[in-house]
Amino acid sequence: ECGLTPNSLNFKLWGWGVILREGNWQGHHVHPNANISGVYYIAAPAAALEDGRDDGKISFFDPRPRANMAQLLTQKTRHIEAPVPGDMVVFPSWLEHSVAPFQGAGERICIAFNVRMEMG
Repeated sequence: ECGLTPNSLNFKLWGWGVILREGNWQGHHVHPNANISGVYYIAAPAAALEDGRDDGKISFFDPRPRANMAQLLTQKTRHIEAPVPGDMVVFPSWLEHSVAPFQGAGERICIAFNVRMEMG
């Protein structure tokens, strides 16, 4: 019930480290059993910080079925974020996302996390 204040609200937080090296990538996925997900960037390869390239960047995809069919001229069905060290990106866990591979020296290092809220 969204109209009532819950008696209690508990958060469960868990996380993991991710190191991607040249050619590594993460396919399209979501984070089940969580409400909020995020990533905190520690390091990024030079290629991931360049404009106009997908290398090492995280992409978020429009979750609506058939969103890519009959697109309007200004409609955006994918959002791309560069892994800037020190930045944190937070998003709903149901939002499909992936990370593109990069070429060249360096590592893409981050801490990914999930949060699940339990109301009492």
